[in-house]
Amino acid sequence: MNINTIISYGIPFVYFIITDFFSNYCKKNEIIVNKTYVKLYNIFLSKISLIILINCTFQSLNHNLTDILCKTYVNNIELERYTFLFLKIIEWTDTLLLIIKHKGDMGKISNLHYYHHAIVPTMVYNGIYQPGEIYVLISNSLAHFLMYLYYAFPLQLKNIKNYITFYQYIQHFFAVLLIINQNIYGCYINYPLINIIGYIYFFYEYLLLILKNIKIKKL
Repeated sequence: MNINTIISYGIPFVYFIITDFFSNYCKKNEIIVNKTYVKLYNIFLSKISLIILINCTFQSLNHNLTDILCKTYVNNIELERYTFLFLKIIEWTDTLLLIIKHKGDMGKISNLHYYHHAIVPTMVYNGIYQPGEIYVLISNSLAHFLMYLYYAFPLQLKNIKNYITFYQYIQHFFAVLLIINQNIYGCYINYPLINIIGYIYFFYEYLLLILKNIKIKKL
């Protein structure tokens, strides 16, 4: 196991330590969050995600689709791929805001949210310069553009909330299909087990969320 692998697998433990410390702090201290700052934070992440989405889509047009999903990766997106990776750490702020909202009670944060933010940085790190990387950059940036836009303007965009959730389910469904096909056709990939388990887990959790929403609507 090389140093890069050790570092990537250590990232979730940093997340667990930070959130546990912050949870204990919030149980003892009241923190008031400025809603304007939170709105600006969501707008910022939405805009950055849109920029990554547009730039990666544009650059991918210069490549053969089969190649960038199975044999190689997209060139000329150094800034986008590393900004995307850095955002996965910045987005830990989402969890910290929920901890503040629930006064330190971690039990009120869903497993999907908590573990998603824990392992996604590792998954992204291990997916850099691998075939299929561009799918993650484009599909996830679209999801986060919509998601953070909704967080910034929840009243105005309340009617698209369920559509965003459904898109996230579809996103992870095709990610699982992509990984399966990459292994079947012997593509030039070297994913660690955490990437495969992660996408299957996200697919499963989003499916449960959609089924729960359908059940609520029927009631």
